[in-house]
Amino acid sequence: MSKNIYSYLLLQAYLFPSKRQKRKRCKVKEKLAAKGGDEMAIGVALTVLVVGLMFASGLSRGKTAKRKYIVWGTTIILIIAPFFSWVVSVLYAISQEEGFAGVALMMLLFPFFFLVGLVTMLIGVFKKESTNKSI
Repeated sequence: MSKNIYSYLLLQAYLFPSKRQKRKRCKVKEKLAAKGGDEMAIGVALTVLVVGLMFASGLSRGKTAKRKYIVWGTTIILIIAPFFSWVVSVLYAISQEEGFAGVALMMLLFPFFFLVGLVTMLIGVFKKESTNKSI
């Protein structure tokens, strides 16, 4: 019986809150808004990252090695380097509660992935097509 009374009181407090409960709920919302807000941006960045990887995978399926290197190098430069480095650095900044640490991590990750993508793309550009002359 006390469980029913407790659930009734919770329902009543939720449906008809007092002024004190309204203020408390507003403070909780303010704290959540001040603390977060990056969830939507991280979700969008991860969505762009996944869709870009799927698109690159579709473009390189069944193609020559030269074409695969070019497609994946371009994908690393245009999609993986900016979005992945941003997501990782924002999550690190949130966990450490220090924005400068996130910016510093982004300054390290972005050029690294950019150079990896550039090297991959240049390997594809300068790769020789192998021809089978055993006919």
